[in-house]
Amino acid sequence: MSVIDVAQVPALGGKDISEVLGMPVTEARDFFTSGPARAILDRLTDVGLGYLGLGQPLTTLSGGERQRLKADWLIDLGPGAGHDGGRVVFTGTPDDLVAHGVSLTARHLRTYLGELERNQQNPS
Repeated sequence: MSVIDVAQVPALGGKDISEVLGMPVTEARDFFTSGPARAILDRLTDVGLGYLGLGQPLTTLSGGERQRLKADWLIDLGPGAGHDGGRVVFTGTPDDLVAHGVSLTARHLRTYLGELERNQQNPS
């Protein structure tokens, strides 16, 4: 398994698979300008992994690099605290939690993100 599964990308824009797999993430962002591949490449760049090659085996990554690859997954326990909690009420990405979650965590996260967006649109 490598950093990105280019086998799921339908067209390679005139490049062969070895050329694509040899690209660093930063170069691949210019090559894949939209779609799921671009979204993944943007996330890799955002966490400082733009220097990785697309075909670089995961087994060659340091512990810190591997941690940055898997940091956006939530496990929400609840439905309450103490004896009322302890059950998994949601697992998924933060975006999925905001869009579909019904837990207290989801409601508070939606409120927080709404306030953050309002503050960014109307800076003091």
